[in-house]
Amino acid sequence: MYGLAFGPAVSAPLSETFGRRFIYVFVTPIALLFILGASFAKNLATLAVCRLLAGLTISAPLAVGAGTIMDMWTGINTNRGVVLIMTIAFLGPALGELVGGWVAQYKNWQWSLWTTLFLGAGVWIFALGAQETYAGPVMRRKAKKLGLPIPPAPIPAGMAGVRFMVTVTLVRPLYMLIREPIVTLCSLYSSLNFSILFCFLACIPLIFSTTYNFTPGESGLVLIGIAVGCALGGIFLILLDSYTLKQHLFKYKNATPPPERMLWGAMIGGPLMASALFWFAWTARPGIHWISSIVATGLFGFSNILVFVGSQRSGCIYYYNIADKVIPRFRQCFT
Repeated sequence: MYGLAFGPAVSAPLSETFGRRFIYVFVTPIALLFILGASFAKNLATLAVCRLLAGLTISAPLAVGAGTIMDMWTGINTNRGVVLIMTIAFLGPALGELVGGWVAQYKNWQWSLWTTLFLGAGVWIFALGAQETYAGPVMRRKAKKLGLPIPPAPIPAGMAGVRFMVTVTLVRPLYMLIREPIVTLCSLYSSLNFSILFCFLACIPLIFSTTYNFTPGESGLVLIGIAVGCALGGIFLILLDSYTLKQHLFKYKNATPPPERMLWGAMIGGPLMASALFWFAWTARPGIHWISSIVATGLFGFSNILVFVGSQRSGCIYYYNIADKVIPRFRQCFT
């Protein structure tokens, strides 16, 4: 979990320096190697270190995916693409728990890692055919092919390049996190959602195995509720985005929508998430049918995707709107 938390702080700036394809093609195999190493671990220390490093590197495609969508699509298609990729990302933990439950019931724990390894390697093969979408590397490649002056490299040579990498890769995200309140608050809200989601992944097998005597595989099936809720939440977000955009353009005569327009999903999802948590807590007990708790997890998945995507998209749009002011201030701190 710590690897997934801190990995994007490194991979996202790296993608802006070396390009998106670099992350997909060269960083993902490193994660797969650490997953393989974890499967052969003979003690807890080796397993923990390999899992940490695997989390740091496997989080890179997740962090860069939204950037790829924003490179390729414009306008409302960008919003729909970001909703789609984030919805699929939230489906991952739920579906992974479903598969992992049956693996744990009939195989040993190493098979849960090997299953991830096989699926990851199969997907990585498709990444080999991906093309670069980030403007900087594409323009340098075209200039070199046409014999035109090549734009300056994003990283200076020598120690200046090392200093640049450290400041851009590690310090700039922290600078934004500390100096921009809306980025801080959106990040805190998103981290709360993620923490609750992974608490569900840990508590659902425990609750349903002790309260309802489910097997590990049957407990994994409970996560279908969260998966269905996430899918419905993604569909609802796309419809809500289209509606709010039309309303804004009609009211303000085609003016550029503000970042706050993206918060409608979070405003709706916040109360629904609290309701889902109370519902689950009060019904997951003997004497109450298990379907009630599963429906509560579906409502949680629905509300969670609304809050996470709404707050993240609003924060990203706000960042791009103020980047021209923030980046000079950031550079001034290190000159």
